[in-house]
Amino acid sequence: MYTIIFKDRTEFHGGEPSESRWNEIPDKPIAELYYDLAGKKIYLKNYEAYNHLTKYAFHVDSQQQIVVAVIIMGLDNKKVKRFIFDFIQKKLIVDEVPINQEYNNKPASRWKAGLKNYLPENQPNYKIN
Repeated sequence: MYTIIFKDRTEFHGGEPSESRWNEIPDKPIAELYYDLAGKKIYLKNYEAYNHLTKYAFHVDSQQQIVVAVIIMGLDNKKVKRFIFDFIQKKLIVDEVPINQEYNNKPASRWKAGLKNYLPENQPNYKIN
């Protein structure tokens, strides 16, 4: 589902939406983050920090949890850029919220450090294919 490239150019490969392995990511600065969600490719670079949340719902008939959305976040200058992929509608929504309001108007935990470089050519950016 995702690949992380660290400052030292080593990589970490995440799992599937229901088992993302986000808590297993080594504690070192992230340089780049690549996601592939149902064919939608998302690339983030130069953010101060990154986060990943998975939203679940219960299937009424089976009472099993199903993944309904994945929220990928990049923090920059007290603003959080969110990339919300809805698996039910197969739709990607991109928005921006103030820090500490990134999940249901509350702060999210489990942020991973990025590489903030204040040179103009190294401003946070993203691409979606």
